Amino acid sequence: MEKDNDNKVIKILIGVVVILSTIILLSGVFYILNMQKKIIKLEEKQKEQFKPQIEKSVPTTEVVQPQTNNETKEQIQQATNSKVSSQKSKKNSSKKQTIN
Repeated sequence: MEKDNDNKVIKILIGVVVILSTIILLSGVFYILNMQKKIIKLEEKQKEQFKPQIEKSVPTTEVVQPQTNNETKEQIQQATNSKVSSQKSKKNSSKKQTIN
């Protein structure tokens, strides 16, 4: 008779442990899913807050027509000429400063 009572108590304890462990497992899953939803909502709010700033900082794209070789050569020559002239003016100004 004691063995029957012991077996019943063991079965009840096993049932309680199984039920408690499933409750803990399900509450953990529910908690994780709930937190994911909150994170998604916060990310959406953050995107909405930064949307005007992003739109202001995004540069507008311009359509550039392809240049011919002659045009690019002229631009390179102009750039080098301006660099040389600026270097000459810097040298002249530095010479004037040393003279003074």
